[in-house]
Amino acid sequence: MLLVSLVMLALACGEDVDLNENDAAEANGAFISGNIKPDSACGYSPDGPQTQSGVFDIAPGGSSDLIGGDETDSCNQPYALFLLVESQGDELALFQQAEVTLLSASSDRLPFESGESLPNPFELTVAGRVDGETGQGIVQVNAIPPQYAAQLESFIDDESEIVIEVSLEGRTISGRSIGTQAFRIPVRICYGCLTLCGSVIEENMMVPDDVIGDECGDNAGADGRVCIDPEC
Repeated sequence: MLLVSLVMLALACGEDVDLNENDAAEANGAFISGNIKPDSACGYSPDGPQTQSGVFDIAPGGSSDLIGGDETDSCNQPYALFLLVESQGDELALFQQAEVTLLSASSDRLPFESGESLPNPFELTVAGRVDGETGQGIVQVNAIPPQYAAQLESFIDDESEIVIEVSLEGRTISGRSIGTQAFRIPVRICYGCLTLCGSVIEENMMVPDDVIGDECGDNAGADGRVCIDPEC
């Protein structure tokens, strides 16, 4: 399980409202070229399908709430990006840190308050690698932690969406620092749109695979994956 470290950063948000300029010249040795969706085997690979936007279901599911509880029996999961990263060198590169900013469609930083203010932007510990031979790899970033999900209710079914901005930092196998540009992707927020009721499935004598079809059921509730709520 990925460790999450939330650290307040004294950074200002720029005026540019383009979601993703894909300017490789701004990257420091590596470049985020897209966000991967799950493939037909519900896995992720550099040649898998990509998505230009996402959907995040913030329904908690089960008996858990969005700030805690047992994540194994609820939809209380972070929104994960599976970023396709390309290296401009020929060394193995290991990424350990992501910087995430949650924005409105107009590029304003979203304010968060939950007892005490939640930082935005914030830093996350990640684990991912780019192969030196292929120059490609996937880095998973849990870009919207569960404690932030409860603060996004005002965006449910809002056509404006929110925008995730993320950049990565790491080192090559020789110890050289490596980083990426800031990558942006819009995400629509919903409540229950990717959640299936486990009691209904059981009542109709179906199994999850019958209901899910081409989707992946692993309690993610995001981007091609659904959550089966066992206690609804």
